[in-house]
Amino acid sequence: RFGLPRPDHRLGQTHPTVSTRILDRLAHGAITVRPEIEELAGETVRYRDGASEPADLVVCATGYKISFPFFDEDLLAKRIFPVDLGGLYFVGFVQPWGAIMPIAEVQGRIVGDHLIGAYALPDRAQMERDVERMLAAQRRRYVASKRHTIQVDFSNHMVELRREIAAGHERARRRGFAPPLAPAGAPAPFGVAEGNGSAARPAEGSAARPAEGNASRPAEGNAARPAEGSAARPGEGGGTPSRPAPEADVASASR
Repeated sequence: RFGLPRPDHRLGQTHPTVSTRILDRLAHGAITVRPEIEELAGETVRYRDGASEPADLVVCATGYKISFPFFDEDLLAKRIFPVDLGGLYFVGFVQPWGAIMPIAEVQGRIVGDHLIGAYALPDRAQMERDVERMLAAQRRRYVASKRHTIQVDFSNHMVELRREIAAGHERARRRGFAPPLAPAGAPAPFGVAEGNGSAARPAEGSAARPAEGNASRPAEGNAARPAEGSAARPGEGGGTPSRPAPEADVASASR
């Protein structure tokens, strides 16, 4: 009726054209539907059906090509983690049927938990299997084209991410909440393993925070702050130590 070609795929396998005016413009002749362009010959456009016509302007609304030459973009676990490249994370690298902001928020939570050791990735073999299942489902769901390489269904993907958060937290617990970038033998980060006392929060000890000790902050000792001691201010109490300088006592005891 409007000159549009019959789709060669099922409903929902590609992005729909959402417009409140396109059918109106087609009905009034303001837009004319043409087949794909076969050739550009100077100011003449030739179409695949053999027709041609002059054109003043050709607008190429082809989108863009997704390319990461430094890793295989097909091996992107949970659309976040490159399987072959640790320390690199993608947030919002999806094209959802629905809003992208909630998806990016959950992905950001996963990355944040991973960096502090509260979320652990599965092993490489499991990640590769997950990626293959994702790609197979994508091939069944969408038309095979570069336009649908990062497509996700909002509801299904959100459910999958929330399940993955729970699974990743359990893996992290079994592995001792070790951050992915921490050196060997480093303690668990603050806030991850609160249940076992000092081992989970080593920063509270004097060795872990030398800045709190007397050597790195001499101003806390009696020599650096003589005004707090009795000898430095004899006028307070007629020469009698009226302020015994508790800070000086603590500092001297720690030495």
